[in-house]
Amino acid sequence: MTYTEIKKELVNVYIKTIIPAAVLILLVYLLKYLNLLGDSLLSPKWFSVVLFVLGAAFSLAFPIFYRTVFVNKNKKNKTINVDEFVVFEKKLIILALVVPYLLVLAVPFLMPGFYLGGLMLFSLYSVYYYYPSEKRTVFEMKLFRIKEPD
Repeated sequence: MTYTEIKKELVNVYIKTIIPAAVLILLVYLLKYLNLLGDSLLSPKWFSVVLFVLGAAFSLAFPIFYRTVFVNKNKKNKTINVDEFVVFEKKLIILALVVPYLLVLAVPFLMPGFYLGGLMLFSLYSVYYYYPSEKRTVFEMKLFRIKEPD
C-alpha cells in the first residue's frame, strides 16, 4: 500500500463515520428550531453526567487505551505490517468518532450548559484530532516502525 492508498482508505472510513453524525446533529437542531422538538425535554442529572463521562472516555481515554494495547501487542516486533496498522487506524477513528453520536443524544434535551458544552468540545476534539491527514499518518507510521510503502 502506498501513502495515498492508506490515506484514501482512512479518509473514507472517517467520512463514512462522521457524515451520518453530522446529518443527525443538523436534523435535531432543525427540529428544535422549527419547534417540533419542544424545550420541555428535561434530562435527569444522571443522563447529563453519563453522556459527559462517555464523551470524555470515547474522545480521550479509550483511544489512549486502544493505542497502548496495540503498542504492547507489537512491542517485540521490529516492524509492524502495514495492513495491521491500517486496521488499527480504522478502529481508532471509529472509536473516537462515537462522540458526535453522543452529542446527537444530548441535543434534544435541556442539559446544563457545562455538560452540553463539554460534550461539544469533546466532539470537536475527536473530529479534529483523529482526522487522518497525511502528516499524521506518516508520523504514526514512523512511530510504529512501519516500513515506508513503495
